[in-house]
Amino acid sequence: MRGRKTALGWANYLKNELAAAERHFKDLVSIVHSAHSRAMINSYTGLMLTALAQGRPHEALATIAELRELLLERGLLAYVPITDSLQQRVALVCEPSSALNWPHHGPTAPVPFEFVEQPKLTQVRTLLARGAPADLAQAAELLAGRRQRRRHAITCAGSSK
Repeated sequence: MRGRKTALGWANYLKNELAAAERHFKDLVSIVHSAHSRAMINSYTGLMLTALAQGRPHEALATIAELRELLLERGLLAYVPITDSLQQRVALVCEPSSALNWPHHGPTAPVPFEFVEQPKLTQVRTLLARGAPADLAQAAELLAGRRQRRRHAITCAGSSK
């Protein structure tokens, strides 16, 4: 059931059917205490992005605060950088000039690919928004490194079958 709701939420979000996406994500968030951490984080991410896409940044920030609180309650400290990344995405939309100074330090370990929000990609978004040649070069390096890690993960997964 949760997997279906997640898939429907993201399908609706990607088709810009934001009211339907929001319904599916809210359904998932309502059962968050019994949800796996990945489902919880991805559902809150979807709910936040849906609110932001509908021009409700304050609601998006409140959703991020709820997610951060849940992560801390569950002791999932390794995933707290996801909430920092989500806050930066709101700032890039609502306060672009102040968002350009984001002091991204990044998580100590990469966030697994099954999570929708990837702090490294938010770092790339910020570098692209800055637009200076050095920032663009750094963004290209980060993307190249991600592609290489992703290819390696796919190759490893394929060889274990």
